[in-house]
Amino acid sequence: GNAWQMRGDPAAYLFEQYQKLGPVFEVRALGRRTVILAGPDANLFLLREGKNYFRSRDQWLDFNAELGAAHALVSLDGADHFQLRSSMRSGYSRAQMEGRLADADAILSGRLDDLPSDQPVPVFPFFQRVISEQIGTVAGGVSSGDYLDDIRVYFEALMMTYLIRLYPRFMLQRPKVRRARRRANVFFEQVLAAHDPELRQGCPHRDLIDDLLELHQTNPTLMPETDMWFSVMGPFIVGMHTVAATVSYLIYNLLRHPDAMARVQAEADELFAPGTPTPEGVGNMTAALHSLLETLRLFPPVLGIARAVCNSFDFAGYRIPAGTRVIFATTVTNRIPQFFPEPDRFDIDRFSPENRRQYIRPGTFAPFGLGHHSCLGQAFAQVLIPLTVAGLLHRRSITADPPDYRIRSKYLPLPRPDDAFKIRLHLRS
Repeated sequence: GNAWQMRGDPAAYLFEQYQKLGPVFEVRALGRRTVILAGPDANLFLLREGKNYFRSRDQWLDFNAELGAAHALVSLDGADHFQLRSSMRSGYSRAQMEGRLADADAILSGRLDDLPSDQPVPVFPFFQRVISEQIGTVAGGVSSGDYLDDIRVYFEALMMTYLIRLYPRFMLQRPKVRRARRRANVFFEQVLAAHDPELRQGCPHRDLIDDLLELHQTNPTLMPETDMWFSVMGPFIVGMHTVAATVSYLIYNLLRHPDAMARVQAEADELFAPGTPTPEGVGNMTAALHSLLETLRLFPPVLGIARAVCNSFDFAGYRIPAGTRVIFATTVTNRIPQFFPEPDRFDIDRFSPENRRQYIRPGTFAPFGLGHHSCLGQAFAQVLIPLTVAGLLHRRSITADPPDYRIRSKYLPLPRPDDAFKIRLHLRS
């Protein structure tokens, strides 16, 4: 296959090729050949053998160089990756999010109050701003505020140039991107200044930036000053596409399925009945969590995992030599009827305990990635997303605008709904 064939719906294309060709096939795109490994056996191989045969750093070399860095968490392998991941785990943990529920909900509430009344709201841009501010505040201690668009423009340009490789390098010299880079760097310095140890004494909320600065002091080889930009800016970047897109798709699914909407809204009202949401209350929102998981199955925010082969191996009858670029199409299993009967149907009860035991097995569902590089903030997200959706549904009734809207997606640099997806919000009586 080739990039042209993938342009409409890459996830559907990968599944069709898997059905036609099996778990190993090749795609030609932008003058490069990439081997695709797909299906449950491929997912299990990455999960169990990934550290022996694959490394992450190769596709990030130019990206890191642009930032003047030697590495970042996403591009490290082996012992250094494990150590840095351990140092960052607390800042992206479930406990970190649970300790700031009221703050995250207040951000949503404020953004809802700022919306003009009785006008359609583009869903993804709205949640992109809300989610970025929530994660930045909870994990990074600072709101991105007016710098959000600059961070987005610069990061998207880096992705399109060095990861997706669709832009030539001179695109990074466009005035818009250069201005965004300057302003993103100004914001980076502001975040560091706000975390001066003297200013943080007695602060009740230690966060990821505090941990990174401590690591820099205690282990400057692992976290040198030149490598801090991407790690420090992480909280202001990570949710900008993946989490915001997932919340948007989740809202769409609930609008299309009123029964599921009613169940989640009932949980939302129960969550806010005491006034302030609690960790126990969020944990009891099973319909919201199952709606989230079903949304991740139907609309995965990342379609695959790119790796470089560092040691040759055999898989499904083929020899994959060292140096090969591979992509694990981990989301192909989301569409296999053996694991998900009627796979195109939105059914939140797939994730009830009895159905989960029956259908979902190791290697069949990997919404947060697989192996040592799986999403560090997955537990954080599974608190933040139900909380945010609950906060919206508790305060507003929502309708699609127009009512018969059907979702359309954009796929670059990452999957998300297009801006034609809009809702109208009304105060609940």
